[in-house]
Amino acid sequence: MLVAFGKRVAQRIQRVDVVGILFEDRQVGVEFELQGIAVDMLARMVATTLRGDIETAEPLYQHLLSIDPNWVTAYNSLGYMAMRQGRFTEAEEYFKSYRFIAPDQANPHDSLGELFIAVGRNDEAEASFEKAIEIKPDFWASYEHLAFMQAHSGHPAGARLVIERARIAGIPEESADRLDCL
Repeated sequence: MLVAFGKRVAQRIQRVDVVGILFEDRQVGVEFELQGIAVDMLARMVATTLRGDIETAEPLYQHLLSIDPNWVTAYNSLGYMAMRQGRFTEAEEYFKSYRFIAPDQANPHDSLGELFIAVGRNDEAEASFEKAIEIKPDFWASYEHLAFMQAHSGHPAGARLVIERARIAGIPEESADRLDCL
């Protein structure tokens, strides 16, 4: 099933096992298996998240977790929502739940690292980003965060080393160019 969001109406194209998400004619989410999640709720959740309507989106994600407590996307989204609202302890709980369910994925470690930066726990942030890179050596977002940390700590040479590591790991050149801007 493809859920497309335009200016007014969601259109649905039947495909039973997969959901892809389009917003204003650009893809914003990858396809993933439904795993029993109600598509109408998913459609509302994504639309409200994309509009920045956290008050509406947050309970939808929480309800989806009550249906499927192992749905990692919900933990990640709830963590970022809590973090944006300054609820850092709650955000950490969501990100740690995500990491517990998906310890072999790079993204939960990266998300937790972003939280640690936000609360000034830089050593833990660095360890989280390094863990993400250990799991997925070409995970450019963690290189970006590490380079940013180095550059903003007054260590431009350290930032350049991180960028070089990223290039050696084979991240896409456009991502490496983005890092060069630091």
